[in-house]
Amino acid sequence: MDPVFLNCQFSLGAFSGERVFEVKQLNGETYIGLSPLHYCYHQEGRGLGPTEPQQGAPLNGKLVARKIGVVMEGARVAIPDGRAITVRLDLISKRPLGEAHVSV
Repeated sequence: MDPVFLNCQFSLGAFSGERVFEVKQLNGETYIGLSPLHYCYHQEGRGLGPTEPQQGAPLNGKLVARKIGVVMEGARVAIPDGRAITVRLDLISKRPLGEAHVSV
């Protein structure tokens, strides 16, 4: 299980310590989930701050995940809300060790 970042879009959640994330799955459907703030990063790898993103202004970023398998055209990834989804390979990138851990 390789540590990866998953490209997604973040919005504010109902609570200050969570963010809503959206990611396009391999089948074309959009997956919407919740993540603790410490699993949410900007595209360049800097963690989201406590006031990011601003209300009504979704932000492209990276979600901490783990690659748990490879399928013909994509990868199966474990995400912070406890689910596993299948995404295109171009939506994931290597994540340095030491970034937040996603248990499986």
